[in-house]
Amino acid sequence: MMNSRFQPSLAARMLATVFVAWTPIFGAGLLQAQTAAKPPAKLSAKSAPKPAIDVPRIPYTRFVLKNGLVVLLHEDHSSPIVAIDLTYHVGSKDELSGKRGFAHLFEHAMFDGSAHVEPGEHNRVIQSGGGVTQGQTLEDRTVFTDRAPANMLETVLWLEAERMAFLPARLDSQRFEIQRASVLNEYGRRFDGGPVSGFLAAEAFVGAMFPDPHPYHSTPFGVMSELKTTTIEDLRAFFDKYYAPNNATLAIAGDFRTRDAKKLAEQYFGGIPRRTAVKHPVMPAAPPTTETRIVLEDQHGNTQQLWLGWRGASATSPDRVALTALSAILSGGPTSRLYRKLVGERKLAAALPPTSNSHFDLENAGFLQIVIVPVPAASMTAIERVVDSVVSEIRDTGVRPDELRRWLATYSVSSVTSSQSDAAKARLLEEGESIYRSPAAVFKDIDEARRLTPADIQRVARKYIATPRVVMSIVPAGKLELVSKPAESFTNVTRRKTP
Repeated sequence: MMNSRFQPSLAARMLATVFVAWTPIFGAGLLQAQTAAKPPAKLSAKSAPKPAIDVPRIPYTRFVLKNGLVVLLHEDHSSPIVAIDLTYHVGSKDELSGKRGFAHLFEHAMFDGSAHVEPGEHNRVIQSGGGVTQGQTLEDRTVFTDRAPANMLETVLWLEAERMAFLPARLDSQRFEIQRASVLNEYGRRFDGGPVSGFLAAEAFVGAMFPDPHPYHSTPFGVMSELKTTTIEDLRAFFDKYYAPNNATLAIAGDFRTRDAKKLAEQYFGGIPRRTAVKHPVMPAAPPTTETRIVLEDQHGNTQQLWLGWRGASATSPDRVALTALSAILSGGPTSRLYRKLVGERKLAAALPPTSNSHFDLENAGFLQIVIVPVPAASMTAIERVVDSVVSEIRDTGVRPDELRRWLATYSVSSVTSSQSDAAKARLLEEGESIYRSPAAVFKDIDEARRLTPADIQRVARKYIATPRVVMSIVPAGKLELVSKPAESFTNVTRRKTP
């Protein structure tokens, strides 16, 4: 789904922004036993766009075990495959200041064995059957995915239940140190290994958008200086708090009988005890009241980009879908207003990377972001002025019905193409349950999209993109004269390596 659905973490979403080139046997019941063209000049106004296509719904069965685990089942016999998503409702926003990076560290630790599974065995068992498994840490949740032949469903559920129940048995000091070193090395490769990366840019930009100590201030990678001071006691406490059945969602899609999958879920997960209900962080009541300007110097390359962003709507806000439409009309692709103005007419920009020009909605916050790659020698000040002009125009006069119809057509097609596989269906169901309060949230979005009018888009434009924003200039090291509006006060957020 576009923009507001089926998204990787913010840092991963921004990867494309920065480097647009110029050019075993397992006993049953174990846990129980052990507990682009220009539009026409004139178009008749209509109150709402017509749906381009119908988007097929995903049928599912939802039930909750006595210990609080939510189970979602989508039965599909079109291929002999099963997709399992086990999602823990914990991400980087749940980490306390001074202890940020635990969720990502546990993503690694979950593959390092448990009481009855040797380190690395989870991967080896699934891969030996032709399947794949992985983990992903996000801002609001941590997702463990398994894709395997249908005859491995019981094995996979045993493995996932095993580490939910018995992971701490393998969490000794030696393995803790190994996993921490792995995270530190991964961070170094992605953030400090060369020219400005999408991870580094996202860290700086999101950090400015949500100033410390806001829960969304740090990315899912965490803060390495804080992770270095972590103790194994800290880590055990974090696991006990968050990795519990009543803080998790299990989604299964694929070739199985619903009654059989339900029995397996109850058999393997039903004996894991419920723990204390999780309380997630409270968000600050108000956004910043002044504009924030930052500069990031590329110390290993010649990256030059302009990033602009405004606080937006959270996953449960009634404004979220309208902001998704606004973002697309403003900067989402070759037919968007900014693309036509900056790339087509003024020749000031080479690209507006599509995965980065979006409205990003998190569980308890959101923001609308614009990223522009200038052509060589183009003034970023001039680019910012064009952005200001186009944004003001939308606030003042709104959008045309044809722009909204074009977005709805693209949104509808994307909704279909991104929900075809069982893996995608499992992800959409668990994400809807975990973050959007309904497994069918994706279809509620589609229905909302069809009801939008140009007046709705103008209303959210006036509400959100008239507020103070963050502006980030990325320039080659030492070339501060290239930043946008260099005479205005800014904060240089470049991390300098000591000799």
